[in-house]
Amino acid sequence: MSHSSKSHKQQVYEFLKKLNANETFDYNADEDIRRCVYTCVRKGYVSGYKNCDHTANGTIVFSPTRPRVEIDGFNFIDDYDKENALDVANKANATSISAKLKANKSFILSIIAVALTLLINADKIVSNVQKILSVLDMLG
Repeated sequence: MSHSSKSHKQQVYEFLKKLNANETFDYNADEDIRRCVYTCVRKGYVSGYKNCDHTANGTIVFSPTRPRVEIDGFNFIDDYDKENALDVANKANATSISAKLKANKSFILSIIAVALTLLINADKIVSNVQKILSVLDMLG
């Protein structure tokens, strides 16, 4: 887990998902994992970590026994998934609005192009309409 690119909340979420999938962790090599364990133990998201605390120099220490995700941890995962689903829906809606605006812009530009074409060719159109009317007048 890379601390710099992910929020702690996202790291906790990923940790809980991996723990629930019985993945193993190198607790000694990854400070972010230790922070996740500490947060999860304190919030009751997990059990199976004995003596989870900070040392005098601020290092997080614990002894994993039989780590597992608890009900509160599953609730956290569910809430996180719901938040992300809402974010995805909002982004899709924003993209949809953007696409509608682009489509409307294209439609308006095509109407302007037709109007300009009519204006540019107005003298020819009027002349041809006059010819058609005179032919119809002769026939009628």
